[in-house]
Amino acid sequence: MGDTMEDNDPVGSLIRRARLRDLAPETTERRVRTEVRAAWQAAVDARRRRRWRSFAAAAAVVAVALIVGGRLSLTPVVPGVAASIAHLTGQVLVNGAPFGGDMDLLAGDTLATSPTSRASLDFAEGALRMDVDTAVRFVDGKRLRLLQGRLYIDSGAGPSSVPVQIVTALGTVTDVGTQFQVTLPTDETLQVGVREGLVDVEQEDRIVSAKAGEAIQITDNGELTRTAVDSQDESWDWAEALAPRFDIENRSLLEFLKWAARETGRGLVFKDINAERSADREMLRGSIDGMNPDQALEAVRNTVQSPYQVVDDQIVVEAASN
Repeated sequence: MGDTMEDNDPVGSLIRRARLRDLAPETTERRVRTEVRAAWQAAVDARRRRRWRSFAAAAAVVAVALIVGGRLSLTPVVPGVAASIAHLTGQVLVNGAPFGGDMDLLAGDTLATSPTSRASLDFAEGALRMDVDTAVRFVDGKRLRLLQGRLYIDSGAGPSSVPVQIVTALGTVTDVGTQFQVTLPTDETLQVGVREGLVDVEQEDRIVSAKAGEAIQITDNGELTRTAVDSQDESWDWAEALAPRFDIENRSLLEFLKWAARETGRGLVFKDINAERSADREMLRGSIDGMNPDQALEAVRNTVQSPYQVVDDQIVVEAASN
């Protein structure tokens, strides 16, 4: 069968289908039709560059026309953006093709790292990091499916109104304000380690919870193993290496220490109120580019007036001496 007029003119179809209280003037509708078509075409062209030919028809929803009281207004819509790439080490594949430079990933997109590449993404108002040989498919802005490999998620220090969900063949992992990692070493095994907060693993017949300092392993036959995992365990090192860049120039020592504490899984402890005030007043200079958080802690410690020490799983800060 041939294409209908509506198939050939998706912009016109949107406008014809809108429910109108009062019909807009012909000149207004013609102007808006032109503007909508231009936005629609731009979106289609962008998606084609990303090899999303099948998405071109749906890109017509970049503008929703609402005509009320004789006036027509446009509400821009960005459909299905699920995550954004923040940093890459090595080459990754997006939908089976080499990464082409578009930082946004849409619902339905797959992202895969190689044996020599890793990825850091902005996801669900937090951070998502992918280890080597890892593949995911994004369901939406809060949910993804782990196909293979290992993920690290930092969803923030407090509980989220819409928790992050990692879907796997062996269960769905849901965060409750936390830092954790999820690993599928084989098709028959799911591993979850919790650095901070709490996670639930929901299966068909049960919900298994793990809190900070715990790691659980679940097999496809239902066997559950629970062990301890320290916040400084080497299993977290790969995720720390993907920590976001922190520009210390003209930032306070307090800001830097909060960043370093979270990225290394350490608690931040002040000897007294003066120690915190001192760290807040002291401004930093220079750069820590190319350093991981532990290296940055050591480098900055040698340049500041407010002394601090890294003691096991804590950063202990004292007030600057007068």
